[in-house]
Amino acid sequence: DVPDHAALACEAALVQQEAVKLINEELVRDGLPELSIRVGVHTGTVLSGLIGSHYKMKFGCIGDAVNLASRMEGLCQFFGAGILCSGSTWEALKPESGLLCRKLASVTVKGKSQPTDVYEVISQRQRREPPIEPQEEVDLEMPDVEQSRQTTQDTEQRRANTRNLAKAAAAAAWTSGTRSGEMSHSERLHAYGAALQKYEAAEFAVAEQLLRGLLARWPKDRPALLLLDLVMRGPESFARSGPDIWTGAICMAEKCMEEK
Repeated sequence: DVPDHAALACEAALVQQEAVKLINEELVRDGLPELSIRVGVHTGTVLSGLIGSHYKMKFGCIGDAVNLASRMEGLCQFFGAGILCSGSTWEALKPESGLLCRKLASVTVKGKSQPTDVYEVISQRQRREPPIEPQEEVDLEMPDVEQSRQTTQDTEQRRANTRNLAKAAAAAAWTSGTRSGEMSHSERLHAYGAALQKYEAAEFAVAEQLLRGLLARWPKDRPALLLLDLVMRGPESFARSGPDIWTGAICMAEKCMEEK
């Protein structure tokens, strides 16, 4: 087992997002369209290894945990987030990991009967350890000496570019939480968390007040906009479900999302 695997997975996702930003800078300079990625993280047990028969084999992972991780990735588009992790992953994160997360909602994803807590992975407050340098690979000798020399030079340049990109992305991801925006992140997360708690407790008037205050400072916070919409429809949903059934969880069915 990999020690602290949940934190490492979230760190890797942050580095990927920062790497995409660096790549997009080059794409924009070249007049090319930008890239975007979404990452879903879940912690659970899977069947991993070579799967298939003697006719066709491939390495892969299968199991319910794989499906739920895919659901997390799909929810990124709905919430407007780059990285989402499940409650299982969030519970496995240690305080010393320095990862800054916020609970967005409880969601009953397709194929599940019980809701899953969904967290947004935002940044990492501090770097825990230096990034691992990519290991050098051994080049096979080529029959043509000149071709071998050119191939080696090209390979070394690609490796250098990869190392530089990995270092820059890791530095950006590990230091993003220590910049001047960390306090604003903390304030925004605290305000959203308080509003979510009031919504789940069916205190809709207080939740609305908190969210409107949050949106006055961060008007483009998509999760807050989505939660405000749920809050405004909360009294009707609460009356329909009743106090004994109300959980405030979001139910995802096919392509639509509605309150449960």
